[in-house]
Amino acid sequence: MYYHEIAPILPLRPYVQYFWVLEDTMESTEVRNFKIIPDGVPALIF
Repeated sequence: MYYHEIAPILPLRPYVQYFWVLEDTMESTEVRNFKIIPDGVPALIF
């Protein structure tokens, strides 16, 4: 499992705290679900 936070460019910093990446590195074709705990910060998840 790979998790990484990326700081936004300077013009976006007043609006975006960070971008994050969660990547499964296992070579399985099985569908996996990840639970994300709400923290009160709006987010877009793709």
